[in-house]
Amino acid sequence: MKPRFSFVTPTWNRGHLLQHSLQSLVDQTFKDFEIIVVDDGSTDNTKHVLTEFQEREPRLKCIYLKHQGIVPTLWEGNNAATGEIIVKHDSDDLSMPDRLEKIDEYFKENPDTEIFYHGMYQTYEEENYSFRRIYIPAMPIDKERLLKEQYIPGFFSYTKKFITEVPYRKSYCSEDWMLLLDAVLKNRKIGFLNQGLYEYAMRVDSNSLRWEGTGAYEKDEEMMAKILKEEYGIENFKYPDRK
Repeated sequence: MKPRFSFVTPTWNRGHLLQHSLQSLVDQTFKDFEIIVVDDGSTDNTKHVLTEFQEREPRLKCIYLKHQGIVPTLWEGNNAATGEIIVKHDSDDLSMPDRLEKIDEYFKENPDTEIFYHGMYQTYEEENYSFRRIYIPAMPIDKERLLKEQYIPGFFSYTKKFITEVPYRKSYCSEDWMLLLDAVLKNRKIGFLNQGLYEYAMRVDSNSLRWEGTGAYEKDEEMMAKILKEEYGIENFKYPDRK
């Protein structure tokens, strides 16, 4: 029998964090799910961690790739998912214990929903091993604002049908923003819940910071501007100032 949910977790050199991240999935109050981890060619101890975890968690499935980047890794995981609803979970973050329970309730109460987001807690690593923690609320979609900034937390749940019809676009670090823009501009059914169901750790090597100064954001801006102009007739898209 196919599970209700598929967690899809792309990972790359997160062996030191992966066990705690996956444990937050095993600890869910809602139990009908599978976990698909796609290893994007890690060179650390990721495979060892996954092999040991898989011995005690039969719902874990592992896919090993040559290093390709975040979007091909997500494509692979989404294609392999067998659940009706796919839940994106990064390998250095934590899902709150009731995350799936709340998502399940929302989709049952709003069965036409295709893509869903919720609030999250964001922690920052600071000096002396201290942390700063803030709440990032889930707010309604404002198309004009979304065309200027990614203000919606990118930890989505979506139906298998939706992500097959509206797949991630190839990018370096703007995949979640472009996916949500595609959903909005294609008039897909979007839902949200303003509740903190996720713990996002902003680390010095987080994907959103790793590309600073490499030209990746400029390339993503060019990609997004081209799509928005050619497919939706939207001119003059600019990536927000990152200074």
